[in-house]
Amino acid sequence: MKNQTYLSFVTAFLAVCIFAIGCQDPPADSHDHGDSHGDHDHDGHDHDGHSHDHDGHDHGSHDHPAHGPNHGHIFDFDSPDFKGEWCKYKDNDVIRMYILDGKGEAPKPLAVDSFVVKPQVGNDGAAFELEAENVDPEGAAHSFMLDDKLFQMAIPTGVTIEVTAGDTVLKGEIKAHEPLDH
Repeated sequence: MKNQTYLSFVTAFLAVCIFAIGCQDPPADSHDHGDSHGDHDHDGHDHDGHSHDHDGHDHGSHDHPAHGPNHGHIFDFDSPDFKGEWCKYKDNDVIRMYILDGKGEAPKPLAVDSFVVKPQVGNDGAAFELEAENVDPEGAAHSFMLDDKLFQMAIPTGVTIEVTAGDTVLKGEIKAHEPLDH
């Protein structure tokens, strides 16, 4: 038991070190949860001496997640009609996830019953439930967030995602990944 606790601590510590620098600046107004999240620009940026064009998604030979309309990282759901996007912010513990159309280009609001993210490593199997933002009068939303240090630490070690909306269940995964320092 002591070794498992130690391993969980080491994993969490490494996750914090790896994930210390976020992808974008937090929103200028913390109460505005719209689609604008700062002045972060990915177009034509440089990675260790090689640059690439995000408009054409020419990523060369390295593994780099695609970027979505909110400048976050795209992940797949098990349905061709949906993609997901996740965003991390430099100065806080907020993780925001979006439901997008099948091309990963536009919001696709759903009346979601639950948006659950489960770590693949550590955290003793406890899941995180994200909160819907900007819910429309029909109960649909495309943006979900959670402000939680443990959740932030879980993302780089890999998580599974399950979104339930009535009879629709979307399953996705964010695989363990290298630091995302932009």
